[in-house]
Amino acid sequence: MRFDLKQVAVLISGREINEFADGADSLDVSPLADVGALTIGANGHGVFTKTNNNAVRLTMNLLQNSEDNEYLCELYNRQEKRFKNFKALELYIEDTLNGDIYTASEGYFTIRPSFTRGNQTNSSTWVIDFVNGETKLAKGAGY
Repeated sequence: MRFDLKQVAVLISGREINEFADGADSLDVSPLADVGALTIGANGHGVFTKTNNNAVRLTMNLLQNSEDNEYLCELYNRQEKRFKNFKALELYIEDTLNGDIYTASEGYFTIRPSFTRGNQTNSSTWVIDFVNGETKLAKGAGY
């Protein structure tokens, strides 16, 4: 299998985000809930209850002084100061090398990034929760 973060397109409401900090956790999309729950009764029979919660959390670690931080900060400030007119965020991720695609809609900033400065480069961590997320995984390159 092959992977190259430079060959992953990440778009937030149509604008490409690409100035990721170095590391294994530069980009993460995780479900906010389980897909369901299995309950086993005293007689040993089970019932699976499916949830309709497709919410996901996007976490991105970006380089400290990137233009991407400026763009996301503008969106965040719009959400905070003009919420009535704020348009929910859309997410599109495509791994162009392996063919994986991830989409999500109705996103909102849920955690404000911290402001950290020091004698080394720091990253800014952005967290956006989306109401609906959908994954399409492909076979991948190298198989």
